[in-house]
Amino acid sequence: WLSAYLWLGRSGERELARKILSSLLYENTAHLEKQTREELLGQTVRTSKTGLESFASCPFQHFAGRVLKLRPRADADIEDVDLGRLYHRAMEILGLELIEKGQRLAQMSREEAKTRIVAISGELVEELAGREPALASGRNQFLTKYMQRHLGEAVAGGEYRSGMGDLYPAAVEQKFGFGDEGWPALWFSLGKGQAMELRGVIDLLELAQSE
Repeated sequence: WLSAYLWLGRSGERELARKILSSLLYENTAHLEKQTREELLGQTVRTSKTGLESFASCPFQHFAGRVLKLRPRADADIEDVDLGRLYHRAMEILGLELIEKGQRLAQMSREEAKTRIVAISGELVEELAGREPALASGRNQFLTKYMQRHLGEAVAGGEYRSGMGDLYPAAVEQKFGFGDEGWPALWFSLGKGQAMELRGVIDLLELAQSE
């Protein structure tokens, strides 16, 4: 490298050398002008828990997908958004059953919760497969096991949480931050006249009775 550097300096190719060497210190950072940011995002950034996780994971992917609304070519496959809807629907079914029975999640044993989640997951995946014939049976089995494992962990966490007090299920799919539908959004100031509104859907809302 030293020999190449000295040769470039003596060969009269100083401009070429400058470009080559400057590339070693190049940082691939993007910057949007204030006016462009405001045109894209406005004064208030409206996002969700998933949106914050997306930005933390990869700002560029977040910008391309959630700000520019770029979409990959559609194919016969399951995406994260489909899994998210399946999760929401599974927890909604379980929550409605608990509300109808007047039962707390803590009153279900782990085995009872697991058995019910297995049944709900299988029914939902079969329903999805009926709408997407291109999905292979092997893929269906994978989705079923994937949902059962992750939903089982969620239910177990809920069981532990509910066991800490007198929490009981009060609502499912409780929305917040969607205008007149549901509760108001969570609002945070970002400084310099900008703000962020957090919106989302609570799968299973549990409340504690107080005197």
